[in-house]
Amino acid sequence: MSLIGNRLNGSIPKELGNISTLQTLTVEDNMMLGIIQEELGNLSSIEKFRLGGNNFSGKIPDFIRQWRSLVSFVGTWELDKSCT
Repeated sequence: MSLIGNRLNGSIPKELGNISTLQTLTVEDNMMLGIIQEELGNLSSIEKFRLGGNNFSGKIPDFIRQWRSLVSFVGTWELDKSCT
């Protein structure tokens, strides 16, 4: 699923975590912000997760390390001071 440069705002909908066959999620170059919802950890088939060019905050979710199919991750974050 590619949603590059669509001026989307808000957070990534947690309901996308229900699409267990999703292999690519690209939301680069939008106006998205907030944290990455825990429900996205259910994306067991994800290979490419691309979030650059947004304003996500918080810590990078631990569940990303458990995605065994992931080959590409691009993201920009405003990290919490407690996470550095």
